[in-house]
Amino acid sequence: MTEPFSANNGRSPRSTCSGDRLPIVSVLIVCYRSEKDIRRCLTGLFEHSGHLPIEVLLIDNFGDASEQIVREAFPRVQIVPSRGNIGFGPANNELARFASGRYLLLLNPDTQLFDDAITPLLDCAKARPHAAAWGGVTVLENGSIDPSCMQERPSLRRELGLLFGVGWLKRRLSNREPDGLEEVPVLSGAFMLVGAERWRTAGGFDESFFLYSEEVDLCLRLTIEAGHPPVRTAFARITHLVGGSSTSRARQVAVLKGKMHLFRKHRSWLSTALLGGILYAYALSRSSARYGEAVKRPGSWMYGYKPISPPESSSG
Repeated sequence: MTEPFSANNGRSPRSTCSGDRLPIVSVLIVCYRSEKDIRRCLTGLFEHSGHLPIEVLLIDNFGDASEQIVREAFPRVQIVPSRGNIGFGPANNELARFASGRYLLLLNPDTQLFDDAITPLLDCAKARPHAAAWGGVTVLENGSIDPSCMQERPSLRRELGLLFGVGWLKRRLSNREPDGLEEVPVLSGAFMLVGAERWRTAGGFDESFFLYSEEVDLCLRLTIEAGHPPVRTAFARITHLVGGSSTSRARQVAVLKGKMHLFRKHRSWLSTALLGGILYAYALSRSSARYGEAVKRPGSWMYGYKPISPPESSSG
Protein backbone atom coordinates (compact mmCIF):
# COMPACT_ATOMS: atom_id res chain seq x y z
CA MET A 1 0.00 0.00 0.00
CA THR A 2 1.40 3.40 -0.95
CA GLU A 3 2.07 5.53 2.11
CA PRO A 4 0.98 9.15 2.21
CA PHE A 5 3.63 11.67 3.08
CA SER A 6 3.51 14.78 5.20
CA ALA A 7 4.32 18.18 3.81
CA ASN A 8 7.34 18.69 6.02
CA ASN A 9 9.50 15.60 5.76
CA GLY A 10 8.24 13.30 3.03
CA ARG A 11 7.04 10.67 5.51
CA SER A 12 3.64 10.13 7.10
CA PRO A 13 3.49 10.30 10.89
CA ARG A 14 0.84 8.18 12.54
CA SER A 15 -0.74 11.32 13.90
CA THR A 16 -0.60 14.98 12.99
CA CYS A 17 -2.38 15.98 16.18
CA SER A 18 -1.17 18.50 18.67
CA GLY A 19 0.84 16.70 21.35
CA ASP A 20 0.83 13.48 19.31
CA ARG A 21 -2.60 12.54 20.59
CA LEU A 22 -4.46 10.00 18.52
CA PRO A 23 -6.97 11.82 16.32
CA ILE A 24 -10.68 11.78 17.02
CA VAL A 25 -11.46 13.27 13.61
CA SER A 26 -9.73 12.69 10.30
CA VAL A 27 -10.50 15.64 8.00
CA LEU A 28 -10.56 14.58 4.34
CA ILE A 29 -10.03 17.31 1.71
CA VAL A 30 -10.15 16.68 -2.04
CA CYS A 31 -8.70 19.56 -4.07
CA TYR A 32 -9.63 20.43 -7.64
CA ARG A 33 -8.50 23.81 -8.95
CA SER A 34 -8.28 24.87 -5.31
CA GLU A 35 -5.13 27.00 -5.20
CA LYS A 36 -7.20 30.15 -4.53
CA ASP A 37 -9.16 28.53 -1.69
CA ILE A 38 -7.00 25.98 0.09
CA ARG A 39 -4.90 28.40 2.16
CA ARG A 40 -8.04 30.10 3.50
CA CYS A 41 -9.69 26.75 4.18
CA LEU A 42 -6.77 25.28 6.14
CA THR A 43 -6.05 28.50 8.01
CA GLY A 44 -9.62 28.61 9.32
CA LEU A 45 -9.60 24.89 10.08
CA PHE A 46 -6.45 25.01 12.21
CA GLU A 47 -7.32 28.31 13.88
CA HIS A 48 -10.68 27.06 15.08
CA SER A 49 -9.95 23.41 15.85
CA GLY A 50 -6.54 23.65 17.51
CA HIS A 51 -7.94 22.31 20.78
CA LEU A 52 -9.16 19.10 19.12
CA PRO A 53 -7.08 16.04 18.27
CA ILE A 54 -7.55 16.01 14.50
CA GLU A 55 -5.55 14.92 11.50
CA VAL A 56 -5.91 16.44 8.04
CA LEU A 57 -5.43 14.43 4.85
CA LEU A 58 -5.45 16.01 1.41
CA ILE A 59 -5.33 14.82 -2.20
CA ASP A 60 -5.14 16.99 -5.32
CA ASN A 61 -7.26 15.82 -8.25
CA PHE A 62 -6.13 18.59 -10.61
CA GLY A 63 -2.41 19.21 -10.32
CA ASP A 64 -2.15 22.98 -9.90
CA ALA A 65 -0.25 24.77 -7.13
CA SER A 66 -2.56 23.56 -4.34
CA GLU A 67 -0.28 20.76 -3.18
CA GLN A 68 2.79 23.00 -3.16
CA ILE A 69 0.95 25.65 -1.12
CA VAL A 70 -0.01 23.04 1.46
CA ARG A 71 3.45 21.49 1.54
CA GLU A 72 5.07 24.84 2.33
CA ALA A 73 2.48 26.48 4.61
CA PHE A 74 0.80 23.59 6.43
CA PRO A 75 3.35 20.92 7.43
CA ARG A 76 0.80 19.13 9.63
CA VAL A 77 -1.27 18.11 6.60
CA GLN A 78 -0.72 14.61 5.25
CA ILE A 79 -0.64 14.70 1.46
CA VAL A 80 -1.76 11.54 -0.30
CA PRO A 81 -0.11 11.21 -3.72
CA SER A 82 -2.42 12.21 -6.55
CA ARG A 83 -3.59 9.72 -9.17
CA GLY A 84 -5.01 12.43 -11.43
CA ASN A 85 -8.64 13.43 -11.62
CA ILE A 86 -10.20 10.22 -10.32
CA GLY A 87 -13.43 11.87 -9.14
CA PHE A 88 -14.69 13.19 -5.81
CA GLY A 89 -15.85 9.87 -4.33
CA PRO A 90 -12.83 7.77 -5.29
CA ALA A 91 -10.48 10.49 -4.01
CA ASN A 92 -12.23 10.52 -0.62
CA ASN A 93 -12.05 6.73 -0.52
CA GLU A 94 -8.31 6.99 -1.13
CA LEU A 95 -7.92 9.46 1.74
CA ALA A 96 -10.04 7.30 4.05
CA ARG A 97 -7.64 4.39 3.54
CA PHE A 98 -4.98 6.32 5.47
CA ALA A 99 -7.27 7.89 8.10
CA SER A 100 -6.87 6.84 11.74
CA GLY A 101 -9.62 8.94 13.38
CA ARG A 102 -12.79 7.61 14.97
CA TYR A 103 -14.74 9.92 12.66
CA LEU A 104 -14.19 11.06 9.09
CA LEU A 105 -15.06 14.67 8.23
CA LEU A 106 -15.57 15.41 4.53
CA LEU A 107 -14.63 19.05 3.98
CA ASN A 108 -14.57 20.94 0.69
CA PRO A 109 -11.54 23.16 0.03
CA ASP A 110 -13.90 26.03 -0.90
CA THR A 111 -15.22 26.22 2.67
CA GLN A 112 -14.13 28.38 5.58
CA LEU A 113 -14.48 28.04 9.32
CA PHE A 114 -14.97 31.29 11.22
CA ASP A 115 -15.83 29.59 14.51
CA ASP A 116 -15.39 26.15 16.00
CA ALA A 117 -17.76 24.06 13.88
CA ILE A 118 -16.26 20.63 14.56
CA THR A 119 -17.00 20.48 18.31
CA PRO A 120 -20.79 20.97 17.88
CA LEU A 121 -20.67 18.38 15.09
CA LEU A 122 -19.08 15.91 17.51
CA ASP A 123 -21.64 16.87 20.15
CA CYS A 124 -24.35 16.05 17.61
CA ALA A 125 -22.75 12.66 16.96
CA LYS A 126 -22.69 11.92 20.70
CA ALA A 127 -26.30 13.03 21.12
CA ARG A 128 -27.50 10.97 18.14
CA PRO A 129 -24.99 8.09 17.93
CA HIS A 130 -27.27 5.89 15.83
CA ALA A 131 -27.72 8.42 13.03
CA ALA A 132 -26.36 7.52 9.61
CA ALA A 133 -24.14 10.63 9.53
CA TRP A 134 -24.02 14.16 10.92
CA GLY A 135 -23.87 17.54 9.24
CA GLY A 136 -24.13 21.22 9.93
CA VAL A 137 -25.27 24.33 8.13
CA THR A 138 -23.28 25.77 5.25
CA VAL A 139 -23.97 29.37 4.35
CA LEU A 140 -23.08 31.28 1.21
CA GLU A 141 -20.95 34.43 1.16
CA ASN A 142 -24.10 36.58 1.28
CA GLY A 143 -25.21 34.89 4.50
CA SER A 144 -28.04 32.84 3.01
CA ILE A 145 -28.22 29.10 3.61
CA ASP A 146 -26.55 26.95 0.99
CA PRO A 147 -29.35 24.77 -0.48
CA SER A 148 -27.02 21.78 -0.77
CA CYS A 149 -26.59 21.43 3.01
CA MET A 150 -29.95 19.65 3.23
CA GLN A 151 -31.07 17.96 0.05
CA GLU A 152 -34.38 16.24 -0.52
CA ARG A 153 -34.73 12.54 -1.17
CA PRO A 154 -34.60 12.05 -4.97
CA SER A 155 -37.98 11.48 -6.59
CA LEU A 156 -39.84 12.04 -9.85
CA ARG A 157 -42.26 14.32 -8.00
CA ARG A 158 -39.40 16.57 -6.92
CA GLU A 159 -38.02 16.79 -10.46
CA LEU A 160 -41.47 17.53 -11.88
CA GLY A 161 -41.84 20.31 -9.33
CA LEU A 162 -38.54 21.81 -10.46
CA LEU A 163 -39.57 21.51 -14.11
CA PHE A 164 -42.84 23.39 -13.63
CA GLY A 165 -41.45 25.85 -11.12
CA VAL A 166 -43.61 24.72 -8.21
CA GLY A 167 -40.75 23.35 -6.13
CA TRP A 168 -39.77 26.76 -4.81
CA LEU A 169 -41.90 26.50 -1.64
CA LYS A 170 -40.51 23.12 -0.66
CA ARG A 171 -36.98 24.31 -1.34
CA ARG A 172 -37.62 27.38 0.78
CA LEU A 173 -38.90 25.24 3.64
CA SER A 174 -35.97 22.83 3.40
CA ASN A 175 -33.50 25.74 3.40
CA ARG A 176 -34.97 27.37 6.50
CA GLU A 177 -32.85 27.99 9.58
CA PRO A 178 -32.70 24.63 11.40
CA ASP A 179 -33.73 24.52 15.04
CA GLY A 180 -31.41 22.38 17.16
CA LEU A 181 -31.01 18.85 15.81
CA GLU A 182 -33.17 17.51 13.00
CA GLU A 183 -33.27 14.42 10.83
CA VAL A 184 -32.71 15.04 7.11
CA PRO A 185 -32.66 12.74 4.06
CA VAL A 186 -29.30 13.80 2.62
CA LEU A 187 -26.32 15.81 3.81
CA SER A 188 -23.86 17.80 1.73
CA GLY A 189 -20.54 16.17 0.94
CA ALA A 190 -18.95 19.57 1.55
CA PHE A 191 -19.34 19.21 5.33
CA MET A 192 -20.31 15.74 6.52
CA LEU A 193 -19.18 13.69 9.52
CA VAL A 194 -19.32 9.89 9.31
CA GLY A 195 -18.23 7.24 11.80
CA ALA A 196 -15.13 5.56 10.42
CA GLU A 197 -16.37 2.04 11.12
CA ARG A 198 -19.75 2.73 9.53
CA TRP A 199 -17.98 4.23 6.50
CA ARG A 200 -15.89 1.13 6.06
CA THR A 201 -18.84 -1.19 6.54
CA ALA A 202 -20.76 0.70 3.85
CA GLY A 203 -17.71 0.72 1.55
CA GLY A 204 -17.36 4.49 1.41
CA PHE A 205 -18.42 6.22 -1.80
CA ASP A 206 -19.61 4.14 -4.73
CA GLU A 207 -16.79 4.70 -7.20
CA SER A 208 -19.07 4.28 -10.21
CA PHE A 209 -20.07 7.92 -9.53
CA PHE A 210 -17.51 10.37 -10.87
CA LEU A 211 -19.11 13.63 -9.75
CA TYR A 212 -22.47 14.75 -8.26
CA SER A 213 -25.14 12.68 -6.48
CA GLU A 214 -22.48 10.48 -4.89
CA GLU A 215 -23.26 11.94 -1.46
CA VAL A 216 -26.97 11.22 -2.03
CA ASP A 217 -26.15 7.60 -2.76
CA LEU A 218 -23.86 7.43 0.28
CA CYS A 219 -26.51 8.88 2.62
CA LEU A 220 -29.13 6.43 1.31
CA ARG A 221 -26.80 3.49 1.91
CA LEU A 222 -25.65 4.74 5.32
CA THR A 223 -29.29 5.17 6.35
CA ILE A 224 -29.99 1.54 5.44
CA GLU A 225 -26.86 0.45 7.31
CA ALA A 226 -27.66 2.48 10.45
CA GLY A 227 -31.43 2.16 10.40
CA HIS A 228 -31.68 5.91 11.06
CA PRO A 229 -31.36 8.94 8.73
CA PRO A 230 -28.63 11.60 8.94
CA VAL A 231 -28.95 14.41 11.47
CA ARG A 232 -28.18 18.08 10.90
CA THR A 233 -27.28 20.43 13.75
CA ALA A 234 -27.90 24.17 13.76
CA PHE A 235 -24.81 24.75 15.92
CA ALA A 236 -22.14 23.70 13.40
CA ARG A 237 -21.86 26.36 10.73
CA ILE A 238 -19.31 27.10 7.99
CA THR A 239 -19.17 29.27 4.87
CA HIS A 240 -19.26 27.60 1.44
CA LEU A 241 -17.86 29.42 -1.58
CA VAL A 242 -19.79 27.44 -4.19
CA GLY A 243 -18.93 26.66 -7.78
CA GLY A 244 -15.37 27.80 -8.24
CA SER A 245 -14.06 24.65 -9.92
CA SER A 246 -16.54 24.01 -12.74
CA THR A 247 -17.73 25.92 -15.75
CA SER A 248 -21.47 26.48 -15.80
CA ARG A 249 -22.20 24.26 -18.82
CA ALA A 250 -19.93 21.46 -17.69
CA ARG A 251 -21.40 21.60 -14.20
CA GLN A 252 -24.98 21.33 -15.42
CA VAL A 253 -24.18 18.31 -17.60
CA ALA A 254 -22.43 16.65 -14.66
CA VAL A 255 -25.38 17.33 -12.34
CA LEU A 256 -27.81 15.74 -14.81
CA LYS A 257 -25.50 12.79 -15.33
CA GLY A 258 -25.21 12.21 -11.59
CA LYS A 259 -29.00 12.25 -11.16
CA MET A 260 -29.47 9.73 -13.96
CA HIS A 261 -26.80 7.46 -12.50
CA LEU A 262 -28.43 7.60 -9.07
CA PHE A 263 -31.80 6.56 -10.52
CA ARG A 264 -30.19 3.79 -12.56
CA LYS A 265 -28.82 2.36 -9.33
CA HIS A 266 -31.77 2.83 -6.98
CA ARG A 267 -34.90 2.94 -9.17
CA SER A 268 -36.55 0.90 -11.91
CA TRP A 269 -35.71 1.31 -15.59
CA LEU A 270 -39.12 2.94 -16.12
CA SER A 271 -38.52 5.55 -13.41
CA THR A 272 -35.08 6.21 -14.85
CA ALA A 273 -36.48 6.67 -18.36
CA LEU A 274 -39.15 9.05 -17.04
CA LEU A 275 -36.49 11.01 -15.20
CA GLY A 276 -34.49 11.35 -18.41
CA GLY A 277 -37.48 12.89 -20.17
CA ILE A 278 -38.15 15.27 -17.27
CA LEU A 279 -34.54 16.40 -17.09
CA TYR A 280 -34.35 16.95 -20.85
CA ALA A 281 -37.53 19.05 -20.74
CA TYR A 282 -36.05 21.00 -17.83
CA ALA A 283 -32.82 21.69 -19.75
CA LEU A 284 -34.80 22.64 -22.87
CA SER A 285 -36.86 25.19 -20.95
CA ARG A 286 -33.88 26.85 -19.28
CA SER A 287 -31.10 29.18 -20.39
CA SER A 288 -29.17 27.94 -23.39
CA ALA A 289 -26.06 29.54 -21.92
CA ARG A 290 -26.17 27.06 -19.05
CA TYR A 291 -28.01 24.07 -20.55
CA GLY A 292 -27.18 24.34 -24.25
CA GLU A 293 -24.66 21.51 -24.11
CA ALA A 294 -27.11 19.26 -22.24
CA VAL A 295 -29.80 19.89 -24.88
CA LYS A 296 -27.48 19.38 -27.85
CA ARG A 297 -25.85 16.25 -26.48
CA PRO A 298 -28.34 14.38 -24.27
CA GLY A 299 -26.40 11.17 -24.78
CA SER A 300 -23.55 12.69 -22.75
CA TRP A 301 -25.63 12.47 -19.55
CA MET A 302 -28.82 10.49 -20.22
CA TYR A 303 -27.30 7.10 -19.35
CA GLY A 304 -25.37 8.16 -16.26
CA TYR A 305 -21.95 6.67 -15.69
CA LYS A 306 -21.32 3.21 -17.07
CA PRO A 307 -21.05 0.58 -15.84
CA ILE A 308 -22.61 0.52 -12.38
CA SER A 309 -20.40 -1.56 -10.13
CA PRO A 310 -20.62 -2.48 -6.45
CA PRO A 311 -18.96 0.08 -4.16
CA GLU A 312 -15.40 -0.82 -3.30
CA SER A 313 -14.32 -1.06 0.32
CA SER A 314 -12.26 1.89 1.51
CA SER A 315 -10.64 -0.01 4.34
CA GLY A 316 -6.90 -0.36 4.21
